[in-house]
Amino acid sequence: MPSTPKPRVSEPFSGETQFRADFPPERAWNSVDPMSSIVPQPCQPPKAQIQLRDTNEISFHTEQRDQFQGHDAKTNPKPKSFKHEPSVYTKPAIKLDCNSVTKLDFQPYTTEQILSVNAKSTFGRKIMNNDDNGVQQSEKMKPEELKLLKNYLKGLKSAKNQQLPKM
Repeated sequence: MPSTPKPRVSEPFSGETQFRADFPPERAWNSVDPMSSIVPQPCQPPKAQIQLRDTNEISFHTEQRDQFQGHDAKTNPKPKSFKHEPSVYTKPAIKLDCNSVTKLDFQPYTTEQILSVNAKSTFGRKIMNNDDNGVQQSEKMKPEELKLLKNYLKGLKSAKNQQLPKM
C-alpha cells in the first residue's frame, strides 16, 4: 500500500516578534541595558576642516553684498507713486441693450412657422395633415403605401434568416 505524504503543518507559534528578531538585545544600544550595550563613538571631523577662532567677530563679507549693495531708506526715501487715484463710481444713465449678436441672429421660431414648414407630420402608421385652419386631421394609409410596406416587411423577414455575404 503506497504511503500518502502528510500535509505540511506550519511551525508552532513563536512569541518573538519581527522587531525582536531583527534587533536582538545585543544590538539594542541604550534601550535594553546601557551598561552592556555597545555605544558607537561620535565621529570626529578631519583636522583640516576644523576652523577655530579666538575672537567672536564674524565677517559678513560676501560676494552678494559686494555686488548688490543696499541703500539707506533714511537718506534715499521712497519716491511718491505716479498712480492716479480712481474716481468715484457713478451709475450710467443709459440703459444697456442686453442683446448679443448670437441672440439677435438666432431668434426662436413661432409655432405657425414650424407648422407651415412641416405640413405633413407622420406619427406611426397615421399621417397627420393640416387643414386650412391649422388643425391636424388623421387619415389612413393609402393602399399603395400599405402594399409597399407589406412587401418591405416580408423582405425584411426573409433576409433575417439569410446570412449576409462577407466582404
